Amino acid sequence: MISINYKKHILSNGLEVLLHKDSSVPFVAVNIWYHVGSKNEKPGKTGFAHLFEHVMFEGSKNHNKSYFEPLEKIGASINGSTNADRTNYWVNLPSNYLELALWLESDRMGFLLDALDQTRFDIQREVVKNERRQSYENRPYGKAYLMLQPEVFPAPHPYNWPTIGSQEDLDNASLEDVQNFFRKFYVPSNASLSIAGDIDFDSAINLVEKTFGNLAPGTPISRMHNMNSPLSGTTSLVTADNVQLERIYYTWPTTSAFDKHEPSLDLLAIILGQGKSSRLHRKLVHDTEIAKDVSVASYAQEISGEFIIQATTSPNKTTDEIATSLMNEINIIANTIPEESEMEFALNQIRSQFVRGLEKLGGFGGVADQLNYFNVIGNNPDLISDHINKYESVTAKDVSNAAQQFLGDTKVELRVIPIKNLKEAESSFNRSEMPLPTKESSFIAPTPSRLELQNGLQILSIQRLKLPMVAFGLYLPFGSVDDPKGLPGLVNYTVSMLQEGTSKHTSKEIAEILEHKGANISVHVRENGTIIWAECLQSSLDTIFEIFSEIILDPAFPKDDMERIRRQKLTDLSRISDDANAIAARAAKSLLYGLDSPLGHPIYGDEKSISKVSREDLMACHKSLFGPKGSVLLTAGDFDTDYMVTITKDLFGSWRSKSTKPANKNLHSVNRNNKGKIYLINKAGAPQSVIMVGKAMVERSDPDFLPLTIFNQIIGGEFSSRLNSNLRQDKGYSYGYMSSIKWLNGPSPFFAGGAVQTEVTREAIIETFNELSDIRDKKPITEIEFNDAINNILRGLPSNFETINQLIDQMSNIALYQLPDDYYASYPSELLKVKIKDVQRVAYEYMDQGPDLILIIGDMSQLDSKLNNLGYEIVHADSEGRPL
Repeated sequence: MISINYKKHILSNGLEVLLHKDSSVPFVAVNIWYHVGSKNEKPGKTGFAHLFEHVMFEGSKNHNKSYFEPLEKIGASINGSTNADRTNYWVNLPSNYLELALWLESDRMGFLLDALDQTRFDIQREVVKNERRQSYENRPYGKAYLMLQPEVFPAPHPYNWPTIGSQEDLDNASLEDVQNFFRKFYVPSNASLSIAGDIDFDSAINLVEKTFGNLAPGTPISRMHNMNSPLSGTTSLVTADNVQLERIYYTWPTTSAFDKHEPSLDLLAIILGQGKSSRLHRKLVHDTEIAKDVSVASYAQEISGEFIIQATTSPNKTTDEIATSLMNEINIIANTIPEESEMEFALNQIRSQFVRGLEKLGGFGGVADQLNYFNVIGNNPDLISDHINKYESVTAKDVSNAAQQFLGDTKVELRVIPIKNLKEAESSFNRSEMPLPTKESSFIAPTPSRLELQNGLQILSIQRLKLPMVAFGLYLPFGSVDDPKGLPGLVNYTVSMLQEGTSKHTSKEIAEILEHKGANISVHVRENGTIIWAECLQSSLDTIFEIFSEIILDPAFPKDDMERIRRQKLTDLSRISDDANAIAARAAKSLLYGLDSPLGHPIYGDEKSISKVSREDLMACHKSLFGPKGSVLLTAGDFDTDYMVTITKDLFGSWRSKSTKPANKNLHSVNRNNKGKIYLINKAGAPQSVIMVGKAMVERSDPDFLPLTIFNQIIGGEFSSRLNSNLRQDKGYSYGYMSSIKWLNGPSPFFAGGAVQTEVTREAIIETFNELSDIRDKKPITEIEFNDAINNILRGLPSNFETINQLIDQMSNIALYQLPDDYYASYPSELLKVKIKDVQRVAYEYMDQGPDLILIIGDMSQLDSKLNNLGYEIVHADSEGRPL
């Protein structure tokens, strides 16, 4: 049993305070839960709890400006969320700034309404409406949740409406309505404050008393208790969406959190549909291939719960086929108890998920967040240390009984079918003539220790003994730029086949070994490098490391599995056109560098190339690229260094380079033919436009790396950046409008943009141009902006080393960019050498002559006229960026 030590203190005004000490990094997590969610709203006045999630960041009486502003400059991470039962705000920040976080949090608890005026309210209401468009209305299958919720919990159940509320209710809400809602629920006696990290208990309590103690407690709030859904019988729904594949949802109302049936339902969900060795994945996705994907989840909430199965059809398959097979599997598990190996698999998944959550202090699911969950919803934070025990006492019979009791006829079935766009095509075809045939055809970041085996394999390792977890990865010095001409996506295809079988194990057996041990192996092919990494409990290290080495050294590329993966890849590629953001990401690269260039072609390939990849291509790719030379094994977590070296020698020591890969001498170029053009890709009926304005920068090793990093932070790299402040905060055009630089060993792309309401696309483009131009000279970078950006980067640095997966990620950067082992330890001193004149210089130089790319994905029928007279040629393009 893993025990989480904490102290609980209750202020005289009712505020409950939970404290957990962990000084492994000089950071502290501050997490507050208000015991109010959408279930506390009333019909006709929905969406208020979620609306306040946004309003709470806008300023309060004694800090009457953005909540983000003082926190981002010290490197803090900030976020919030709302569900049916609670509203949550958290900030992770350097521990010496704890009082700042408490001051800000207490001021908005006690004095938010002093600063909330009609203008701020109206802007955040528009932001929330944009979030609804982006998260539901403009997302494939996004409207399904909005349809399911009221059917699973018919009125008058308080889970009847979605957390985000309705557009109509938001439009009708008055400032007085939301003020009254705040006065009732956002009070100390309705809140739980959790602080975890590098703290002293007595000092922390004194700070909480100082900042929160004099706030009025609020009036008592009536609590809702268990309330079953009034649903009776089966409700069947069908809707159409602008997607290519059908999808089916089954949702059953179940029990509330901490009910005796909750653990059984969770284990049932894992056995049925979580992971490749789960029953539904094997039956629907792997064996019969009637489904592209399937997922199963059990959600126990405060007063009721739901059990959800979701499956997307494979091409040319129907939801009828899935429904028959799915119901058969439910009938089997309801009448026949799961095997012992399945129970072990499910329990290990629960154990691993729980331990991974505890590895983080802050953020969603971290220690501070979980303490609040058990305190607010469970009414007892001690339950956090007993969490695993309640699952270990569940029997296989309990799981079958849960299926029999809950997965019956009381359910909602929703089928999503593709919209058929039928119209007459324009044609000059002369149908009166018979056609002829055609021609046939401050933290100081840890410095990893480094070793080298005799075969040239490097080992970088960082010990972290905090929890019994180990992560390890293999960096390989090749990526998508090494795809052969005419076969884009070959490297990615090859790497994605590694887990599909070896000479010793089939793909099913590999999946079962991993999932029964609560482990996972993931792969990531970048442009210039590839990483394969795994994470497991320390007790499973030998087993998982052996299978890890086996898939890398001895992949079999089985023909049947290769064809199954090919079908999955082709389906994924065909579905890109469903998602405007996916279209933007793919097309922007091809336009910036050229579709057939090493950097411009898609990492995942295209339908033509994936269709013709052969097994011989995969084996040749593995033979020519994989080898110890230039590769780096990365290890982090709770392990003995000598033992890790020993097993690495045993498993990888005889690995020899067969690589025939020449040094990559690609001279990457940028497509300069995009100047003066706006590329417009049609997404018919889209309520939003996705904008991407791009510029090619320098490679990662260039001396301008640090000045450009700071520049990006100022222009669009954080919430309070110029772009987001303008287009989201000031104008409400977008839910988020940011910028980023993806650093490469070649010209690195800078992109600025986001999703905006269709009717303001033109205005958003103009504002983007203005911001990118004005920072050069009209509105030069200020000392405040410069210092804030520096502080944000420096003070946020420790949070990048919190988990063992983050340690693997940072070591992979050392390998990828060939950085010194102490790079992150010396990073702060190097960053402080950058002056404001250096950042202003790169702003002036790199933002000169306008963008290299302007790309918009949206409803062409509405956008063509809006984009006229901007001084750019409008070029219509397909979803890959090819001009039409």
